[in-house]
Formats: sequence, C-alpha cells, structure tokens
Amino acid sequence: AFHYYCVSMLTCASHSHQSCCRLGIIETMNFVRILLKLCVRIAQPDELPYNQNAAILLSFVHAAVSWINLVKFDAFSNPSVYALFIAVAQILGVFLLLRICSKSSRFIQTLSALLGTSIIISVVSSSLASILPIPLLAGFLLFWQLYIPTFILKSALEIPVFVAFFSYIGIILFSFILTAVVFPDFITELENWLEIVNQQAEQAQQQ
Repeated sequence: AFHYYCVSMLTCASHSHQSCCRLGIIETMNFVRILLKLCVRIAQPDELPYNQNAAILLSFVHAAVSWINLVKFDAFSNPSVYALFIAVAQILGVFLLLRICSKSSRFIQTLSALLGTSIIISVVSSSLASILPIPLLAGFLLFWQLYIPTFILKSALEIPVFVAFFSYIGIILFSFILTAVVFPDFITELENWLEIVNQQAEQAQQQ
C-alpha cells in the first residue's frame, strides 16, 4: 500500500509539473503576443500581466541588445559596461517619471512594455536592414522607435501625446547624461560611433 501511495504521489507530482510547464509556456506566449500587439498599437500596456520576473529578464535582454549595437562598430572602449549602465539609467528614468506622475503601481507593466517593444523593434530592424534601402529604413525605424514608446507612456501616465513624447526623450537624455557623468569618455566615443554610422550609411547609399 505504501509503495502504491508513493507511486501515486510521484505520478501526481509529474502531472503537476507538466501542467505548470504548459501554463508557463502559455503565459509566455501570451506575454509575447501582447508585446507584438503593442508594437503595432493594438494593445494597451495595462494588458501585460504584472510579472516582475519577466521585467527583470527583459532588462537583461535589452542590455544585451544594446551591447550588440555598441560592439558592431568597435567605437566604445567598454561596450558591456556602457550597455548595462545605460539600461539601468533608463530603468531609473522610467521609475522616477512614474513616481513623479503618481503612477508607481504601473512601473512593472510600463517597463515591460517599453523594454519588450524595444527588443522586438531592434530584432525587426536587423532583419529589415538587408531588405529596405538605408534612407527609407532609417526614417521608418526612427519614427517607429519614437512612436511606440510615446504611445506606451501616454497610455500609462494618462498624459497628452506631446508630453509623452518629450518624457521619452527626457528618459533617453537622462540615461546618456548620467552615463557621461560617470564615464567622461562616453560622449567622445559616442560622437565617434555616430560618425562611423553616418559614414557607413553614406557608403550604402553610394552602392
């Protein structure tokens, strides 16, 4: 009888583990689906599940994507440190903005929406780079990269669109200024990086 009981318990535990795995996969797929809908503005940030683990994971992935973008042109002396610090500074900027607007309870969902859509846009950008002409691609991506975060902040903070736009620009500037204060060489290296990007864009246009 005891043996039967142990086997039954193990069987139930196995089924429970499989059910949890299935539930985790379903939740992840639903999370990604909402992020994709946010990228084309057919969902709201508050539709994302409140998930601190997802927000932390997205923070690291976002920092990794930033690192990849920084090391492409070999213009930065410490790309991994810069990428991580900029990511932390942007997260801090989002937190302070929501705190000022008395919307701290929306921090996790807003941060997840901003980071998740940014990652998706970066992945799509890399895919489109080999298909669309550089000028058309640059204009489209610049609009997309500014429009979606503006929409997310507008919805999360319940503020006018132009205020949301300048709030997002403020977060970016805050992260870059804070990075420059801590790492004085960052501005010079950033200028060199921008020059390399412009040169490659001009070369691509000539070809």
